[in-house]
Amino acid sequence: IIEDGISGIGILDSTAQFTLTDVTITDSLFGGLSVRGGSANVDFGQNSRINQSTDGFALLVFEDHTGTIDFMTDSTVTTTNGVGFGFNAADGVYNLNGVSTLSGDGGISIINNSSGMFSFGSNTSLTTEIPASTAFFVNNLGTAQVDFNGSITGENGGGNLVVIDTTVAGSTINFNNMGPNAISGDGAGGIEILAAAGDVAFTTPVSIQNPVNGVSPMGIRILGGSGNIDFSDTSVNLPTDGFN
Repeated sequence: IIEDGISGIGILDSTAQFTLTDVTITDSLFGGLSVRGGSANVDFGQNSRINQSTDGFALLVFEDHTGTIDFMTDSTVTTTNGVGFGFNAADGVYNLNGVSTLSGDGGISIINNSSGMFSFGSNTSLTTEIPASTAFFVNNLGTAQVDFNGSITGENGGGNLVVIDTTVAGSTINFNNMGPNAISGDGAGGIEILAAAGDVAFTTPVSIQNPVNGVSPMGIRILGGSGNIDFSDTSVNLPTDGFN
């Protein structure tokens, strides 16, 4: 059990198998669990939990990691500050199937030519509460396959729901949850997709009401790119001085 620690659990350049059970990490200064490089396989479960109310990541994977990380269904991750799940040049397989309630500066960030396979389960809940935050952020995505099956909520005064900025051909990002208003915001930001050469699909219901914050408060904004961008069951209502 780690409370008010410095580095939580760090796995550096390893090729080993790690099984973390009945672990609790609370408010670690540099984040809860970090995996740098290597091909380590990590199982995080059996009532393990990360509680993060300070800056930093609950989970950070970086520097070309190629192993498999599984957060089991009985794991719990709760953040109210910092970023929940961060992937920077992450090229492995990542299954986040626990109960993950992520708010603060950002929920999920996948950046820097990450080319892995990412799956976020139906018990993943992202909330953007402040103008500068983005719930689901992608930048310079490699040939990754991303499946998000959770919910995204923009509270009044929150930032963007989704920002996807530059993806390569062959990448896919799917938002799949079929629950009512699985992506929804009222008085927050919207969805922005820039220079996407890969495919992006929103089969989940999307409801954006009165977008006023975020990078571009216009509901849904798509610029450039050659990929297929698909929306279904989508509703956008702009303020009287807004525009599409």
